[in-house]
Amino acid sequence: MATGIVSLCDGVFVFTDGQMHAWGWRIPFLVSVLMLAVRMFVRTHTGETPEFLHQQNPPVPASSRSRERIPLLRAFRSHPRNMILAFCAWIAETVSSNTINAFGIAYVTTQLALDRQIPLNGMLVASAIGILACPVIGWLGDRFGMRRVYLLGAAAVVLVAFPSLLLLDTASVPAIWVALIVSDSFGPTMMFAVQPTLFTSMFGTDVRYTGLSFAYQFSAILGGLTPLICTALLQAFDGEPWGVAAYMAVAGLVSLVATLLIRDGARPAPITGAVCDDMKGQTA
Repeated sequence: MATGIVSLCDGVFVFTDGQMHAWGWRIPFLVSVLMLAVRMFVRTHTGETPEFLHQQNPPVPASSRSRERIPLLRAFRSHPRNMILAFCAWIAETVSSNTINAFGIAYVTTQLALDRQIPLNGMLVASAIGILACPVIGWLGDRFGMRRVYLLGAAAVVLVAFPSLLLLDTASVPAIWVALIVSDSFGPTMMFAVQPTLFTSMFGTDVRYTGLSFAYQFSAILGGLTPLICTALLQAFDGEPWGVAAYMAVAGLVSLVATLLIRDGARPAPITGAVCDDMKGQTA
């Protein structure tokens, strides 16, 4: 949706570069306010998981309350290995998505001097495919294992890093579309579809939110810096994209190794009839 709105602003409304830089860039952010109603509806109509409800049944010992004041320390104390592995495994998705989307669009428009609508439309198609692909990838994860599917996504990031940048460098519109669509669909989209289930299983309910937040936020910092890093690498290689491709491939390798080291995480606690009744009451 975000890519589509930017494409509309850039194509249908025909904003000049000056208008886009001055105020046009605010339109997608303002339109996103409409999604708040959807988010609030979903959140208020979603009950807690049976596993979380099961944990709430027994009283929290008084001796453990002081340790809960700093959840991050408790998460590192109880799951140090998984905290690091989740962070490293997440890197490929954040780095590759920002390389393909943010840097890819900038590279086509500035370095290759092509119309901005070309990469925007390519990413719009890639995003539409992602909407349809995510449920299918999730089903494959249920059938063959989330970790295996995530490994394929991390491996895809490594495999498509150099070919995708090579295709972008041809300045051919069909090649640019193929590069954006294939690299996005077989890389970050495949990982993104199974991330919630894979990483949730790595932490107990007492530190799950903290563990997931640490892994995501710190990998997102690296992902957010990716356009700047890619720009610096592009300058260092005299305008050639091979440094950017190597950076993307290394990120994929880091996540590939980390995912290989992930063991089965926390198993759901036994679900009692009382907990099931509580779930029914929440969703009623």
